Amino acid sequence: MRSVTSIATALIGAVATAGAANGQGGSAAPDPAGGAPSRTTGVSAHESTDGAAKTGTSNEPAVIPGERPWDQFHLDLTAGLWLPRVTGWVMTDDSSIKYDLPDDLGLSSLEPSFAGDIELRWRAWHLRVGGSQFSTSGGNASTYGNSLGGVVVAPGDPTASRLTMWNVGADFGVDLWRPLADQPFPLGETTTWALEHNTRPGGGYIADLRLNAFVGARVIGTNLDFTDLRTAQSASIDETWTAVYVGGRVDVDIWLRDLFPLLERMSVEAGGSFGALYPGSGDMFTVQAGVTLYPCDNFGVQIGYRLLKIEGDGGGQQLHANFAGLFVGGVLHF
Repeated sequence: MRSVTSIATALIGAVATAGAANGQGGSAAPDPAGGAPSRTTGVSAHESTDGAAKTGTSNEPAVIPGERPWDQFHLDLTAGLWLPRVTGWVMTDDSSIKYDLPDDLGLSSLEPSFAGDIELRWRAWHLRVGGSQFSTSGGNASTYGNSLGGVVVAPGDPTASRLTMWNVGADFGVDLWRPLADQPFPLGETTTWALEHNTRPGGGYIADLRLNAFVGARVIGTNLDFTDLRTAQSASIDETWTAVYVGGRVDVDIWLRDLFPLLERMSVEAGGSFGALYPGSGDMFTVQAGVTLYPCDNFGVQIGYRLLKIEGDGGGQQLHANFAGLFVGGVLHF
């Protein structure tokens, strides 16, 4: 804890010094007690809209612990363009080989898709609901004779395939550790470190670091349509998987207005989850990371990366598929 706060103190001090040099942090005024000049700054729109910051003279507490703007109830709506490709393989009970999705079935293109999340947060607790969808199609000439989903394919037969995937999930989590906040642990005592070293004018944090753990459930639907164009035989291989998972996430928020007048703050998140699939056997793995820049308190632009990996064996098929790609979207913050 001491090493983290020492590093944070140095970084926060550098930000404050840079902000003062840029003239964004306010003007210097004599200290009422006759000491070194102190900075006087008005309350920003962020604090005034939240309405919880406590301001006063330089000798009065600037905030009541637990009532910071970033500790109050918030709603974030994130939606945007996901750009994944699919890799992996599939085989059915009548197959003697694994069909590679990009190479054998021709499912290799990058597909613009939708992804979005809704997150409710209050102090150390959060509830996130989100999902995405994906669809790709392609074709290839079979390099060997075999069968897939009941469709018998001869060497050289032209084939066409289409794979769709959708998923919806929800998770509930808690911030296990916030070393830069008034209350570092969710059920622990408040400290004075943040009040002394991590408070900007108006009562908000200069920086906030959250280490979060969560549990959740996700429903994943997959459908593979496969056709032998020579014989006109076709099959539809579909399954709806359910995963129960655990995961973790790191969130960092940094106040930027004092450094960059065009930006209010920056948020960085990186996390992942792992769980078991039903029916049959298998597992699911996810990764979600991104950087969001907020020009104002209520809107941000996010760029990041999202991955959904499923390895399912059930319903007459084995499907090992990775859906991964960049994400670009917007965030509405209330």
